[in-house]
Amino acid sequence: MLKASGTVYLLRLRFPSRNDQTVTVMKDQNEEKLAVHCGNRIRLLRESMGMNQEEFGEFLDCSDESISKIERGIHMMKIWRMIRLCQACGVSMDYLVRGIETGDTEDVPTYVIEMYRNADSLELSILQDHMQSARREISRKQNLEKQYKDGQDDS
Repeated sequence: MLKASGTVYLLRLRFPSRNDQTVTVMKDQNEEKLAVHCGNRIRLLRESMGMNQEEFGEFLDCSDESISKIERGIHMMKIWRMIRLCQACGVSMDYLVRGIETGDTEDVPTYVIEMYRNADSLELSILQDHMQSARREISRKQNLEKQYKDGQDDS
């Protein structure tokens, strides 16, 4: 059961092995912005396919009214429709949902990708800290190499 109280949602969950628990879930302040930005990208993809909202709705098996609401950020598109759209347009879900162009991951070992996908929030935090440390170290070494090279050029 979900009850709204301002921007806080109270969610009552039933776990077979535990007593009922009430969980407080804060509404993400960026939810509406996400829906609007995602809707804009969906509209751009529809236009790049040369379709009007009715044709696009037929392609995605929904009404043109739904497409209009999705493009305006009033509703979010169902995941299976997003997947169909991404496959048809050759874009990633990251691009569609977050506007992030993903690079080629062929060079990344599968175990690293799986480690990130399966990590809980604590593990993700630790992994991100390690990545930031690695980036700082790489940047430091690149700066040292540049300084050395610049010193060689001066002599």
